[in-house]
Amino acid sequence: VPQGDGVKLGLLSMVLKMLSRSAGLLSQCEAAPEALAPSCRALQAVGQALSLPLALEQQRQAVASELEGITRQVLASRRPLVQASRIRAPVVREYNPRFEDGFSLGRDYDPDRERAEQRKLKRMVQKERRGALRELRKDATFMADVRDKEKAKVDAERLGNEKRFYNELQSFEANMRSGGQGGMNPHLKKRKK
Repeated sequence: VPQGDGVKLGLLSMVLKMLSRSAGLLSQCEAAPEALAPSCRALQAVGQALSLPLALEQQRQAVASELEGITRQVLASRRPLVQASRIRAPVVREYNPRFEDGFSLGRDYDPDRERAEQRKLKRMVQKERRGALRELRKDATFMADVRDKEKAKVDAERLGNEKRFYNELQSFEANMRSGGQGGMNPHLKKRKK
């Protein structure tokens, strides 16, 4: 590097300091080797391509060795993702069958009497619940039938009232057409001889 490039050398010195600081921050990270690998390659390329002043070359070598040391340390402290020695196949639980001499269907042979009593009470509650739901459905059906009958009765009464009303209207209309004689217009009657 020519001696007139002081700004570039100052920037390179700043970059090396920043790399050293970031390497120190990444030293506890599991992914440090992967994160620092591009920087290591860049430092090696800079060392091979350029002839740097002595102080800057020493700084570059110190940072490069620091990065390599952190990489080696993190790689050595890594543990495999799966440790075969810690993996144990689940043991299949084996049961010895117990046979009852006087077996009767429906009887609970659980040795824990409290648990057996709880199951029995739970079954009774479920049975009562099903019975109550059945009764509620029957009641709902009966109430729907009563409602339908009442509605049919009201509808029939309304229909009868409408028929009477229309019959009365028709008789009034007939009366008006006949001239107010109640449908007894003598001119419209046929003469009997």
